[in-house]
Amino acid sequence: MTNVPGASGTVALAQVAPQEGESGLLVMSGLAMMSGIITNGTGVTLDNLTPIARLIGESEVIVVPEGSPYEDLDSLFAAIKKDPASISIAGGSAGSADHVFIGLLAQEYGIDPTEINYVAFSGGGEATTALLGNQVVAGIAGTGEFQEMILAGKLHGLVVSSLEPVASLPDVPTMTDAGLPDLEFANWRSIMAPPGITAAEKEAYIAAIVTMHASAGWKETLTTNAWQDLLITGSEFGDWLDTENERVTGVLTDLGLAQ
Repeated sequence: MTNVPGASGTVALAQVAPQEGESGLLVMSGLAMMSGIITNGTGVTLDNLTPIARLIGESEVIVVPEGSPYEDLDSLFAAIKKDPASISIAGGSAGSADHVFIGLLAQEYGIDPTEINYVAFSGGGEATTALLGNQVVAGIAGTGEFQEMILAGKLHGLVVSSLEPVASLPDVPTMTDAGLPDLEFANWRSIMAPPGITAAEKEAYIAAIVTMHASAGWKETLTTNAWQDLLITGSEFGDWLDTENERVTGVLTDLGLAQ
């Protein structure tokens, strides 16, 4: 395995995409890479790869500090709609999963996404410190980032971005509970191959992943890391990528981040 850092994974993408027909080469992709392509305006996109499988995802969670007047998602976004500048929301870097989900929610609530007072932090620790110190009104991150503080009662979870309860945070309302069943969202991860591989090679990769997915070891890994099982493969994954890319492109455009 080789780690190729840089530009949300698009540096790795640029190295893999030209290797047409190369067998034995796979690349980990995900929402971060998709967002990086859109925000950086790269010449190479996920369309230049062969979709193999979407594997896992992590839901987002929106939190407020203990004692906050905002007890649910509707009350928070009502305040944002009334005075966007007054409601600061801590999250990850611009264009991250956190930013994308807040943008999607803004669209749903009829708010211009660019008016959201989004405060980008380089790490979850800094965002947590800002929340506990009441330096920001709310925060957003992957469920694992705020899990400990939610369970300890120091942060209050307003919503998770899944339709069903998240196992690690079963008491936090879902998108279904919030009345937004069409807005399921996850920070997903996937595996793709170079373009031009044979149909047999593609099917062999898919078969190997399906076998792994059925193993006890993989199920244990999902539980240990609090990952959601989001497996879809082959053409189904490719079709889903097209739909997800359209959604992410739309919100990043509305946020003024698309190139």
